[in-house]
Amino acid sequence: MCGSSATGTECVVLDVPHDVPTILDVVGSRQVRAIIATHGHDDHVRAAPALATAAGAPVLLHPAGRGPDTTIGTEAPDLQDGIARGH
Repeated sequence: MCGSSATGTECVVLDVPHDVPTILDVVGSRQVRAIIATHGHDDHVRAAPALATAAGAPVLLHPAGRGPDTTIGTEAPDLQDGIARGH
């Protein structure tokens, strides 16, 4: 998912399971400010490292969303607690 900001020149990407080229096509010329993972399950983060490299953006994951095998994301304590609820 990509939602543009009010200026239309920036966006964030939520949950990146796969297909970085398609995501970058949707992003277009907008600057990716962050990749936000709602939680650390593989189906939400698998391609996040590759997208982070391609877009030059950080991967943010609330500490409550991290599991024992989660290896991506920086802690994002400023995000709302509810954002990291897993399925």
